[in-house]
Amino acid sequence: MTTWSPDELLTHEEWLAGIWRHHLHRGANPVADFFAQGGTAASAVAMLSEITEHFGSAVTLEEFRRDSSLQGLVRRLGGSQVGEELVTLRSTGSRPPLYLVAGAGGVALQFCALTRSLGPDQPLMVFQGRSMVTRHAPEYSLKSYGRRIAREINRLQPTGPLILGGHSLGGLAVLHTAHELRRRGREIVLVVTLDCFPGPHMLPRATRVTSQAAQRHVKRPELSVLVQMALAGWWRFPTPIQCQLHFRIGVARWMWARPAPPWEGHTTVIASQWEADYVAQTWPYLAPRHLDIVGVPGTHTSMLSVEHVEATADAVRTSIERVLDISPD
Repeated sequence: MTTWSPDELLTHEEWLAGIWRHHLHRGANPVADFFAQGGTAASAVAMLSEITEHFGSAVTLEEFRRDSSLQGLVRRLGGSQVGEELVTLRSTGSRPPLYLVAGAGGVALQFCALTRSLGPDQPLMVFQGRSMVTRHAPEYSLKSYGRRIAREINRLQPTGPLILGGHSLGGLAVLHTAHELRRRGREIVLVVTLDCFPGPHMLPRATRVTSQAAQRHVKRPELSVLVQMALAGWWRFPTPIQCQLHFRIGVARWMWARPAPPWEGHTTVIASQWEADYVAQTWPYLAPRHLDIVGVPGTHTSMLSVEHVEATADAVRTSIERVLDISPD
C-alpha cells in the first residue's frame, strides 16, 4: 500500500472526518472510539461501505473493531506516517516551518484542520509522543522530552529561524525545546502554545493557583488502569485506550513537573474558554516578557476542530505575521 503524501493525508483526513461526523452526528475526534461515541454495528457497516467505495480498499467490520478510531482508519487506509513520531502535515510554504508538539495522549491528526486553515504558505510538522504510536517506554520527564525534540529539529532544519508550539502538555515540553535550541545558537522567533496550563510546581509557592478543570482529571486510578499505564508504550492497545493511558501519565507529569527557566522570547498563549482565567494568571511567570494571551472560542479539544479552528488559526497566523513583520493579505 502506498503511503499518502502530506497533501493527500490532509485531503483524505478531511473526507473521513466528514463521514465520521455524518454517521455519528458529532465531532470527529481522531482518538475517540466510534462505538463508545454512540456508533452501532449497522452505522459502522454503512460508513465502511462508503469508505470502500471511495478508496477502493475494503475495511471489514472485524478489522475496524480492532481499532475503531479515525486514527486507526487513516493508518489502515494509507496514512501510515501517523504511526511515526514526527508527522509532516504540510511540507511546502514560504514561511518558516511551525513545529508543534501534541499534548499527552494527543496525535498529529488533531492538527489537520488547523493546518488547512493556516493555508498553503505555512509548513507544519507535529511531534507525537513516541510511546503513543511505537513500542517505546513513555517519557516521564518534560525536560528530556523537550531536549530530544530540539535535537531532532536541529537535525531536520540545521539553519534558519524557527517557530515552535505545543498543545496542552506539549506547550510545556516545547519551552524546554526552545531553551535547548537557543543554547545551540538557533533563532527562535516565536513560541505559541494552545491551551497549555502550567502545573502547580511551575509557579512560585506564594502565588500558586489551581486549575479546576485540570484538577477534575487528578483521580487515583483503579488497579487495572495502573497495570495498563505500566504497559503503555510496550503493549499496543487500541488508539482510544492508548490515548487515555497516556493522558493519565501526562496528568501525573503535569502535577509534579518543574518549570523550564522563564522564556523571554516572543510568546503567544492561545486559550480556549475552558481555563482562560487560569492561563491569564499563570503564564506571566513562565514568559515574563513579550507575552500575548489570546482567547478563542471552544474547549480544550474543540478549539482544534472544524467548529472553532478558524479562530485558533487566525490567532496563530496573526502572531507569526507580527514577529516576521509580514503584512496580512
